[in-house]
Amino acid sequence: MSHGRLNAQQRTALQPYVQGKCIYDLGAGDLALAHQLASMDAEHVIAVDKEYPYWVRSRSSRVEKRQCRYEQVLGESVSTLFISWPANWVDVPLLVLTVSAETIIYLGNNLDGTACGFKEFFEHLLFRELLVHEPDHLNTLLVCGKYRTPAREPTWEERAAIHQETILKFADYPRI
Repeated sequence: MSHGRLNAQQRTALQPYVQGKCIYDLGAGDLALAHQLASMDAEHVIAVDKEYPYWVRSRSSRVEKRQCRYEQVLGESVSTLFISWPANWVDVPLLVLTVSAETIIYLGNNLDGTACGFKEFFEHLLFRELLVHEPDHLNTLLVCGKYRTPAREPTWEERAAIHQETILKFADYPRI
């Protein structure tokens, strides 16, 4: 079962970045989010996970299930990455894939004592345009595009991930 859930507002905000694209869903788990991406008119979703339970099946011809590790995807032309609840340890192949991708879509939560992803991943995102920022008490959606310098100010989600020694609370999320 995947941790991530997209709320209606997040789905609407994400649609333009998914429609007509080939999306690599890294850590696809039970394929729930891969199928949501397909339902948002993604051209193709490559659902990558190192292991799938026997019962996980693709319900869409647009979702290709690949049982492999991220390093086996290196070298492929990956333009859009979807990463939901990444691991907390430094995952070098994941970081390499994020460097070459045009668009990175992140869904996760680093607030209220929860942690997903690793510091270097979020530091990398700070050097990309922030196209979408949709916080939610369960999951924050970030869509990052082209590289930019200098680094932008981190969102509350990114700040919580980079400074995991300090617990930031969703209730304290700065409202724009």
